[in-house]
Amino acid sequence: MIHHLDRNESSCFTSEGGITCFDFCEKLNCLVTGCIDNSVKVWNPSEKTSCNEILTGHFNSVTHALVAEKHDCIISADRDKTVRVWSLLRSECLQVIKFKEADFAGKQIFATLYLDKEYDKLIITTNRIAVLNARSADLRKAAHPDSELIIYTAYNSVFDCFITVGNKASIAIWNAQSFLLVHEFAEAHVAFTRIGIPQVVDVSVAALDPTERRLVTADRNGIVKVWNFHLGICLKEFQAKFSVMALSVLGYEIFAAGSSGLINMFYDDGESRTGDIVWRTLHEQAIVSIDTYTRDLLASASCDGEIIVWLWKNEDAKLRMRDCIADGTESSEVSNDYPAKTLVDKRKYSGISEILFLKTREMDASVGNLVSCGIDGRIRFWNVICTIKVNKWKLLSKFRAVFRKCDGVLCMETDKENKFLLTGDTMGYLRIYNLEDYYSSYGSVPANAKLPEPHHYEKYPFLKLQHLIQTNHSQHSKISSDGGAEVGFAPLLLNCFRAHMGPLLKVGFSNEKELVITAARQGSVRLWTLSGIYLGFLGSDDAYPSSRMKIKPPDIQASASTTTLHVLNGGKKPYWESAIEALKRCRLGHSSQQSTEKPFAWIEKKKLQSKEFSEEFTLHHELEKRLPRYPGKSTPKLRLHDLRRDDIARI
Repeated sequence: MIHHLDRNESSCFTSEGGITCFDFCEKLNCLVTGCIDNSVKVWNPSEKTSCNEILTGHFNSVTHALVAEKHDCIISADRDKTVRVWSLLRSECLQVIKFKEADFAGKQIFATLYLDKEYDKLIITTNRIAVLNARSADLRKAAHPDSELIIYTAYNSVFDCFITVGNKASIAIWNAQSFLLVHEFAEAHVAFTRIGIPQVVDVSVAALDPTERRLVTADRNGIVKVWNFHLGICLKEFQAKFSVMALSVLGYEIFAAGSSGLINMFYDDGESRTGDIVWRTLHEQAIVSIDTYTRDLLASASCDGEIIVWLWKNEDAKLRMRDCIADGTESSEVSNDYPAKTLVDKRKYSGISEILFLKTREMDASVGNLVSCGIDGRIRFWNVICTIKVNKWKLLSKFRAVFRKCDGVLCMETDKENKFLLTGDTMGYLRIYNLEDYYSSYGSVPANAKLPEPHHYEKYPFLKLQHLIQTNHSQHSKISSDGGAEVGFAPLLLNCFRAHMGPLLKVGFSNEKELVITAARQGSVRLWTLSGIYLGFLGSDDAYPSSRMKIKPPDIQASASTTTLHVLNGGKKPYWESAIEALKRCRLGHSSQQSTEKPFAWIEKKKLQSKEFSEEFTLHHELEKRLPRYPGKSTPKLRLHDLRRDDIARI
């Protein structure tokens, strides 16, 4: 309730769930309340209808709320002893302050929050006193300074942010609107030497849980950690018996696989179950990728091209899949100088880099519900039927997705509805395939048997050049000496362009924003639309610029092919059209239209007042102007001979 002493009037504000604290700022004319429902609300004292803004982000009821009018921000604290700083201008969280257990031990909440406006200090008290200084720090634009590789990138729809994980144990959170760095915490995985010196352990893999509220990371030493990435707090930690190379999260279960061919399963309650002998001996080589389909189905792939489908509840291996055509190309000769030649050839022709379940598709005949990509540059679609009574599989299609024989497909991603398949290769090319009608239902027709629809040509300018790309692919695909000929049909290739000059390590897709996230070496993370328009990179100043068509990555613009530039320009050719117009103005370009101008028309336009000149004399005069002149010598005289018809025929 607000009571006006001069008018002897009162006004009331109500909030559902109850109000625990409030603060009023006369200068900004705003009222801030902290509520039991974990929210901070901003009110206008002159209006009684509803609040102006609701700020959400706390995970417990708010106990204190203050208005810092000097910095145009709000400071709030909750029962978990977490302090948040909110901006009144953009209505977003600027900073999260989470104290360590050693700073404020025990379960007691903050007793007092006091803002000293004269010295810009925030004083927090319990049985101890903490003093925080306010300072304006420069916004950081770069992240992962020590990391050479970006091992994971994704868009989080719950917190509306981008997440990137570097191999040197650094996790960065980016603003989805401005592409600027929100916060970063390093040394996520640290091991101590025998003498107690901390060393950063390389993170090998990361994944989000289905609720997108927890981030799971694993390192080379087998340590698996569960993070509250928004606050940078490690919730739980597990120990695997091997170097973790693959990770998958399904509800409360965390599956980790690695170099020894063993699969470990961890629970959120702290218990863990390691794989038994059956799990360990089925895969002869290291497991490089795993993925889950339902609550009890798991698929694991090894680097030698073998895929095993498990019922993980009873650790039963139902299916063992392998491309038999690729196995037939292996070299049977064993050399004493090179004993690993057979294994190297097997990985070269059928090695797998990643597998992916299409979770929206059923387990029916002729339905492609499992996708695998490999270092041989091919993508394979598998039909997997794994039930209590029926267990069978079939290789539906296999097609090359690279331009050169030496290239391979490193990563792939799909949307939530499994309409698109995005792949990245070692040359940095991003390909987008249409999976809407591609082995999607029982008896479905492959997508390339149909022509692209009219709206595809409007959205994807690459389709205008698709016949050139298909010709290039066919020249490198129908070769039986490096893995066999193609199987089945390839899906419709909607778009293809070069996103990075180096290998494309990770690709992500945001269903809410319909943008593609690509990651390469040295922390380079770029954002694109499905049609190929470059939006910017994480750390740039201008996100979603008004003139998108004019902005391109400098390395791509300098070295990319004409096809990539055609896609990045949205199907337009601005420089070529300008050059053609310039050539036409100079009368140097070829014109398909016949000229209607008469010969020697320029002579008629050049009329002199003194006397008239004949066509022959005027042509003689113009040619003399074009002769070179030398000092000390007179200009040679030209004689125009009249060629008759007989002379012309003789020539």
